[in-house]
Amino acid sequence: MMVLMGLLFAQGSAGGQEASDGDASAAAGRVWTDDTGHHRVRATLIDSDRKAVILRTDAGQQITVPLNRLSTADQQYVRQQSTAAAEFLPEQMQLRYAHSKQFLVRAGVEITGSQGVCNQIVVTFPLPMSWPEQHVEILDEDISPGVQRVTTRILNEGVRQVEFRVPRLVAGQSAHVIYTLRIERFHILAPEQPHALRFASPVGRDLRPYLAESPYIEIGHPRVKAAVSEIPIDASQSAWQQVETIYDWTRARISHYDGVRPLQGALRGLETGSGDCEEITSLFVAMCRLRGIPARCVWVEGHTYPEFYLEDPNGNGVWIPCESLGDRVFGGMPSYRLLLQKGDRFTMAQKRGPQRYVAPTISGTVDRDGAQPILREILEQEEVQ
Repeated sequence: MMVLMGLLFAQGSAGGQEASDGDASAAAGRVWTDDTGHHRVRATLIDSDRKAVILRTDAGQQITVPLNRLSTADQQYVRQQSTAAAEFLPEQMQLRYAHSKQFLVRAGVEITGSQGVCNQIVVTFPLPMSWPEQHVEILDEDISPGVQRVTTRILNEGVRQVEFRVPRLVAGQSAHVIYTLRIERFHILAPEQPHALRFASPVGRDLRPYLAESPYIEIGHPRVKAAVSEIPIDASQSAWQQVETIYDWTRARISHYDGVRPLQGALRGLETGSGDCEEITSLFVAMCRLRGIPARCVWVEGHTYPEFYLEDPNGNGVWIPCESLGDRVFGGMPSYRLLLQKGDRFTMAQKRGPQRYVAPTISGTVDRDGAQPILREILEQEEVQ
């Protein structure tokens, strides 16, 4: 066991030199020492119990070390962290929801024949669904004559998609599916005790997509990978504080571009140093994923912001939002914008490859002189007093 401890801890010392506590600012991790005092490693505390600790080294390797093989000071530190977390009730580490507003919303699509005849038309569109911060109730369905086989499905646990079929549509003829919804939208308030939250360990299968590469979140690109080393992470801080450091670094790294241009994503945002809510969100999500922290995009009406995932000591997960653009808001979301989708790697039968966002689609068979119908998305709302 002593040999194994030496090998594990030696990996944290560059060039075989020991790191001292005074060198803590030179690397991201807290310095951990074994019970002999001969071996040290910089690493983040991921989890612990009465027998062992799980550490993640600055190189990204996850190691399990028996508690009694740590130095007395490190054992005391672990106990303090466990005691601090145990002092809080589970609900103190969860998000809170308040200050709701209600809206009546019309959501759907209308298609209109443009030229000739189109047959066997298949249309899909996203429809807002319920989340902890948004309650959705369907009040009415307006389905025009000729529409067949209206179905709904949930894609990648992040968006509700409606599909319908129209056997035949001629020029000038229209068909539609429109829902009337009652939506109650809440402000999100940060947990009362956020510093008791931890990084997920291990990351469950359902969270792994939020660690993978997505369209415009290019975590496999060398320049994006290299950017992680620019972030001054202090691994002795709480998981909340470490993600907050990523958040502040990202907002400082990309300046707001107040104009219209094609989507750039994380890589181009890094290269140009400018972007809008999508670039800032993409870069924050990329940096979190490269640090092993699940993160995803959230799509609301006219805007995008990120969420990241932490857990309480009992393993209860929390998806935590932060504002990408404008006022600095970390850990909450004081917004009533309609929530449309969550995620950035959707699988759609109508599209090849992963999709960043689920948009309406239309397909069909046209005659020789025909053309695809014109699709108009409908999303109208009014506040209910």
